[in-house]
Amino acid sequence: MTQLKRLAGLAAVLILTGCTTIPITATRDAIPCVSVDPIRFSGSNDTPETIQQARGFNAVYDAICGAEK
Repeated sequence: MTQLKRLAGLAAVLILTGCTTIPITATRDAIPCVSVDPIRFSGSNDTPETIQQARGFNAVYDAICGAEK
């Protein structure tokens, strides 16, 4: 019976820790900002669609991470 109580207590702890939320804030040191760079493109070698996509990505990058590295 004692082992059953210990097992039930352990199960309760594991279940409760699984419900914990961790607040996340976007900062310059956040993983996406550290491991991703803005996309550089060439106006002469890239299609207009590629340039548009790169500019869109870079706008999101700047909004989250700030100015370019």
